[in-house]
Amino acid sequence: MKWLIVLAVLTLLVLILCLALTLVLFKKTVCRYPADPAGEDEEAPVAMAKSWEPYREAFQQGKRWYLRAERERVEIQSTDGTPLVGRIIRPEGEPVGCLLLMHGFHGNPYHDFGPILSFYHDRGYLLLIPDERAHGESGGKYITYGIRERWDCLCWCRYLTERFGADMPVFLDGISMGAAIVLMASSLPLPENVRGIIADCGYTSPYEIMRHVLKHRLRLPVFPILGLAAILCRLVAGFGLKEYSTLEAMKTNTRPVLFVHGLADDFVPSYMTEENYQACRAEKQVMYVEGAGHGLSYLVERRECEARLLEFLERYTMRRDKTGVDNGSI
Repeated sequence: MKWLIVLAVLTLLVLILCLALTLVLFKKTVCRYPADPAGEDEEAPVAMAKSWEPYREAFQQGKRWYLRAERERVEIQSTDGTPLVGRIIRPEGEPVGCLLLMHGFHGNPYHDFGPILSFYHDRGYLLLIPDERAHGESGGKYITYGIRERWDCLCWCRYLTERFGADMPVFLDGISMGAAIVLMASSLPLPENVRGIIADCGYTSPYEIMRHVLKHRLRLPVFPILGLAAILCRLVAGFGLKEYSTLEAMKTNTRPVLFVHGLADDFVPSYMTEENYQACRAEKQVMYVEGAGHGLSYLVERRECEARLLEFLERYTMRRDKTGVDNGSI
């Protein structure tokens, strides 16, 4: 009888510990991420993971470029009424197209896109870089890993179309969680002028990325923590970890996709991009970068990435005559 009491007490203690870990995990990974207090300071160091340290100066230069660029602050509301904030950076002269840049988990414009912004800008693209919901200046209490953010992406696309016209080519470009967002958004009724999608190191679903991080990064038991986290996400944050996935979206997507992933990525494993690529029914390309960690493909193979990106953008940035007929690539 005593051993049953001991077993029951131990089981209760384990459950309490798992619940405590789940609450900490929920707070750190789902609850709102505040704006960087040093965001407007050019010389304040960009916060980054250890694997990004060798490229610190490139990120610092990107932050300087972003802060010195003429930025227009814009606001819209999402489909559920959440206020969203973004910044527009215009090129010199008339833009050849628009790039909607969706950052990653706990990211911001200069952190995730700093090194590549000048490349896009110098090639004539207008850049719209939002703070995603529950990040920076945008509203929202919870990060939903693409479940609600895909609708925010749709709203930004509609904003670009209404403001700059239905003939302005728009491309969706996302990194990490941002890549999952733009892939999930592809299944929504996007404006016809959304020409293509660039997805850099995106995962397949909120559930699968949490499962991978718990098991391989945090070394925590998937059971029962992930189940408890799923319950919290549904009851508190109002979304399900298995509610939607990029794989489902890729089965109905009709827009061309350029997938990019570093083969040394230990945060979002490259097999997730392979699964997304295989599920995609539209025109598609994939580029794997040897030795590139999470979100570092562009910096590890800058020339090759620029060539592939430019080829993709130019192929689908089409001029249209007054009848709306495509008459060739720019």
